[in-house]
Amino acid sequence: MLEESWPHIQLVYEILLRLVICPQLGVKAAKEFLTTKLIRNLFELMKSPDPRERDYLKTIIHRIYSKYMIYRSYIRKLMSYHLLESIHESSLSELSVSDINGPSGLGYSSNSWYGISEIL
Repeated sequence: MLEESWPHIQLVYEILLRLVICPQLGVKAAKEFLTTKLIRNLFELMKSPDPRERDYLKTIIHRIYSKYMIYRSYIRKLMSYHLLESIHESSLSELSVSDINGPSGLGYSSNSWYGISEIL
């Protein structure tokens, strides 16, 4: 589903992207407007049904991650949270660990099963 007001939204995202990638913008100045609250809200906006908006958000978050190391751990935590939330919403969390263990001849290592069981 495409957003009717996309041209206006795109302008806002384009300004934010240009601020993030601006070489003259240092870390101290970026901290003034790039708050953890803003980054968290960008992640929440990823739930938009419009693929153009999600693409812009992905690009902005990626640029923040690559340019500002101080936000990397926070972005990884948000990614993990949203991934787990997505798994939960898609009913994959209903799988029990016993269902996952299944036949041992599937070729998965014990570490893979341990990681999956920890997530669930």
